[in-house]
Amino acid sequence: MSALLPLESRHTTGVIRDYRWEKVNIIGFYNDTRVILDKIDHNFSCEVHDFLCCDNNHLFDIDIYYNEIVLALTQAANFNIPKVPKNAMKHYWSITLDELKGYSLSRYRIWVAAGEPKQGISLMI
Repeated sequence: MSALLPLESRHTTGVIRDYRWEKVNIIGFYNDTRVILDKIDHNFSCEVHDFLCCDNNHLFDIDIYYNEIVLALTQAANFNIPKVPKNAMKHYWSITLDELKGYSLSRYRIWVAAGEPKQGISLMI
């Protein structure tokens, strides 16, 4: 296998984790993908040019190449995309609800900072 970056430590708890793609470090992901993929180097030499090559060594090389690409993309994702336990994600939750929750929390903090008034302008914000 090509010289790839080391794998991140694996979770041994058996918890299934899911990527939070909406929180991706996209520049880091693209850069790490480029750097890791650049380290994959294979020289295929096949004399068959009509897509009918059945040489087992060539097929094995293609499988290795494919697995290295998948590993590179997985590593770049692990470095740049946060993960949370799958059961922590609610199927009904969306980015819009995240924004509304953030707005609600900011208004709540203003209300608490104002002394938790029962009436007045701070209550209306």
